[in-house]
Amino acid sequence: MRLITGLLFAGLLTGCVTAPQQSQYRAEYKTRQPITAQSTWRFAVKPVTPAGDHDAGSRDLTGLFYLSEEQASTVQVNINYPAKTLHATALDAEGHPLHSSTLILLDQNAAAPSNYKYFRLTQDGRLEREWRNCTPDISVGCRWWHIELFITRQGDMAVRRSESTAGMLLLVFPFWAAIHHLEIFPHSTPVTL
Repeated sequence: MRLITGLLFAGLLTGCVTAPQQSQYRAEYKTRQPITAQSTWRFAVKPVTPAGDHDAGSRDLTGLFYLSEEQASTVQVNINYPAKTLHATALDAEGHPLHSSTLILLDQNAAAPSNYKYFRLTQDGRLEREWRNCTPDISVGCRWWHIELFITRQGDMAVRRSESTAGMLLLVFPFWAAIHHLEIFPHSTPVTL
């Protein structure tokens, strides 16, 4: 009877994982450099898009740092390690500042603040942020988001966004799903005026 119940439960459990750029992520991740290698970085606002790619990522770096995106062509990231802050500035095509924001840099195991304007700085030089939402209603479930930033061997910013969800539909049917998207934002050199 337990075997039949177990098989029935396993048959009802539905789920999927989607990771369209997994091989690219593995290649870039193995040869990454720490974001702590320098304190100032500049990146293009739009990611490099392979031909035929239909990825559903953000397609804009400004939203990740809480910046206005309208005329921005570059994002400059200044990291102050002693003060544990990350200052991001949206720049126009001529290099003039448009909008800026300051985020908190947390140690890898520090408790997250109540707002989302933070990143965790890992010991190997990556930036991460994660949060979740569990909302009971006709179904029971939770959603988790995880954002990971690292610098590629070419000095570009790689952003991997992961979203997972799990729960019980109508309190009867278990479900889960996960999706991962990788975006590469090319490094940018300062504009000379």
